[in-house]
Amino acid sequence: MYGSNFLTVENGEFRIQEWQAAKKLEHAVCFGLKPEDFGFSQDQAKQINAKGKGGIVAYVRKGNKLPSLDLIRAYQNAIKNFCEDPNQSVRNDRSTFRGEPSITFFNQETRQVVIFDQETKIFITAYKLAERSVDEYLTTGNIGSN
Repeated sequence: MYGSNFLTVENGEFRIQEWQAAKKLEHAVCFGLKPEDFGFSQDQAKQINAKGKGGIVAYVRKGNKLPSLDLIRAYQNAIKNFCEDPNQSVRNDRSTFRGEPSITFFNQETRQVVIFDQETKIFITAYKLAERSVDEYLTTGNIGSN
């Protein structure tokens, strides 16, 4: 359900905010979405969250095109479906992301991962883990450097 600029997941336990989904749009391709199908490019999606470029606020201030709400909602729904389908992901309530407690949904075969803040239950990011990171995650529950 949409409301207050977020989509709820797992019967309202988690929230995917529109602005955070927009910020992480470069990873939508990891969940089968093509920004080009929504009048946006993968390059534009990468520019939104490019390191050292000031993030989404700086991206907008420079007059760059925003992604459509349809694209953002498609990404939110792809994440929601991934998390809510036990055939697509396994939930881990004891993981860490960059040293912070998190809740992850992970698919070992595809390496897709969705990460929520453990305390607030708000979406942080979603992408495909690098092959070299899978063993560490499966062994320790850790993703990313602290």
